[in-house]
Amino acid sequence: MIDFKPDKQEDFNENPYIGSMQQVLSMNKGEAVICEFLIGASNLVTKSGLLNAVADKYFVLFHPNNNTYTVCDIYSVKFITFINRSASS
Repeated sequence: MIDFKPDKQEDFNENPYIGSMQQVLSMNKGEAVICEFLIGASNLVTKSGLLNAVADKYFVLFHPNNNTYTVCDIYSVKFITFINRSASS
């Protein structure tokens, strides 16, 4: 299994990361998310998966259905929806 863990583990609970997207993501590793990225001036692209790893400039989504990973640019993400997997339908 490929493991996309960053070589250097940043502490996103210290300055300058307090209140940052990196801190929010690192606190929610393992959670199911839907991410929307701004590509160009007005094109939103959606990616979803389990939040696998967080680095300074990217994060990784794991897709358990097909056992693949997507490396995402942290600076182009605009919205992240966290899916409550424990909520009853």
